Amino acid sequence: MNHKSITNFLAFGAVLTVLAGGSMRATPVQAAAALNCNPANVAAPVLEDGPEVLASRPVTDATGRQENTAAAFSLNQAVVRDEPRGITYVAYYDATFTLTVAAQTADGAWSTEKPRKLLLDASDNRVGWSEVTLERDRSDSHQELSIAVDSSGALHLAGAIHNEDILYWRETVPGDLGSLTFRSELPGASKNGWMSSLSNERVASYPTFFQGGDGALHMIFRDGITNAANNFIYSYDAASTRWSSVTGLAPLWNGDGKDFKTAPGVYGAYPTTPVWRDDKSGGMFHVAWVWRGHDSKNTNLSYAWSRNLKDWYPMNRNPVDPGIALSLPFTPMRSETLVDAGTHGGLVNGQVQVGFDYSGRVMLTYPRNNPHGDTKLYAARPTGQVNSAGTTWRISDLTAVANDMNNVAGEPLATYISTWNGAQTLEQPRMWHPSPVSLGGGRLIVRYACTNPVTWQTEFRMFKASDTGISGVTFGMEDTFDSKREIPEEISERDSSTGRYPLATRYASTAPFVVEAGTGWAPELTGRTARIIMRWEAGGYVSNNVWPSAEYFPASGSALRIYLVDAG
Repeated sequence: MNHKSITNFLAFGAVLTVLAGGSMRATPVQAAAALNCNPANVAAPVLEDGPEVLASRPVTDATGRQENTAAAFSLNQAVVRDEPRGITYVAYYDATFTLTVAAQTADGAWSTEKPRKLLLDASDNRVGWSEVTLERDRSDSHQELSIAVDSSGALHLAGAIHNEDILYWRETVPGDLGSLTFRSELPGASKNGWMSSLSNERVASYPTFFQGGDGALHMIFRDGITNAANNFIYSYDAASTRWSSVTGLAPLWNGDGKDFKTAPGVYGAYPTTPVWRDDKSGGMFHVAWVWRGHDSKNTNLSYAWSRNLKDWYPMNRNPVDPGIALSLPFTPMRSETLVDAGTHGGLVNGQVQVGFDYSGRVMLTYPRNNPHGDTKLYAARPTGQVNSAGTTWRISDLTAVANDMNNVAGEPLATYISTWNGAQTLEQPRMWHPSPVSLGGGRLIVRYACTNPVTWQTEFRMFKASDTGISGVTFGMEDTFDSKREIPEEISERDSSTGRYPLATRYASTAPFVVEAGTGWAPELTGRTARIIMRWEAGGYVSNNVWPSAEYFPASGSALRIYLVDAG
């Protein structure tokens, strides 16, 4: 059972999605200028009906009182389903911005816990405990949450941090939320309670859980600041209840490849969460990343794959006999992993997506600027047979204009004329690429969203691109509105009680699962493939610890509710 949490939320005036394989986030860096992906201001079509809502429930405390979440700004909150045990877990900040976890068991009963953190003095001596509460002008949308359930059924929680000591909790009794315990109680932890005995958890950000084909639990996180950081992957042993770094003392990514213990350098990596994909050779993890330098520019899109998260290989290695693994850590200078070189305006951490084409070959999609400074959507696919020695990356501009030499040399000329013009702006990013490529009707579907500069409405759009087999060529055949409603209207509609505030609906979703009998759902739903969507309302993404004024959000927060939605 894969308990990986998937978060999808709609920002006020923006779309941000965090999927399996989505990148760890930070404030986007954009190019200066204006972007308009619908210059003719064509009206958006009426959306089709979304997936069926099978059941819905409010999130409550043990007494049945409605639980509300902080609504000042958007935050990645989380929901995960342990279907075999019939337990739904949600992690959120309550109306007072205090970290809270709620659980509903198969009998319908809810319970809540306020996880506490260990307080240390300047000498790292333990001085007490406290709840975790976000403070105005000292926190923002970076303080996201991640939860997962391991193979023993124990809940894990991490997050509520940005460039600070890592915060992590685990159920010591699987399925018992009351046993959710701070890291200091973990066997094998160092004297101050770090997850491992390493000292790489003191300036941490973006802890994110993920799982592979065997269901084993892993976590990826950054240690360091934006442009001077190391990145680590930990793996969890459910039998010993211990975490360990897959690369030992060394990080997996290092800012300059020098003394990673004391000098992370002048770059920081922004990797996607590793994506596991089963294949004929037994399956592998895929990860892509960009580097951000001291000038706050993103550069050098890279990619590698691994079976065990320890040994990594470039795209053109055969998985049956890959040869000698790449030396670690990854650094900005490593050419074997390079996909798209150079500093590009519009190359944004958090918008590089790892997907797969009809042949099962990895396909990276991402925005960056062309030589004219126009923001375009690009696709990188292997030429030839995937994972073979002669394979290289083929980079294509999905928005290519016929006879436009700005497209990559050797590409066939697309017959579709791009409507795009301009670029994104630093102050108001207007284009988002939220999810990996999907497949449909023999085409590669690349979705994006754009803020219409006339109406200031978010428009959901998609490219339908060619699938040209092993050539690796990808070119857009059609750029159109995306009329498919992924979130049912019942969930996406605003609440009338909060209508006077500039909020938007936000979502967090589980991975799809098969509804089992006796797990709290109606008997007639047994055997249905479904997912759970948690819904709330909140303001837009904020960074640099700048909160909106109190009049822009309800002090009582917004209601949390979960929906069982068809995913078949």
